[in-house]
Amino acid sequence: MKNKNLFITFIVLGIWVFVSPWVLGFSGLELALWSNIFSGTIVVVLTLWIWLNESEEKN
Repeated sequence: MKNKNLFITFIVLGIWVFVSPWVLGFSGLELALWSNIFSGTIVVVLTLWIWLNESEEKN
């Protein structure tokens, strides 16, 4: 259960990094926008990848 909460936290943080340019109003800064989109996507994808691989190893 502890790992599940950690993975969910990382997914939420990755989503926040992804949407923060629009929420915080700096989507007009192209470099910052793409940096956040790329970083947020990488965090979510890697977290899901590790989480799914970990759950497969337990089975």
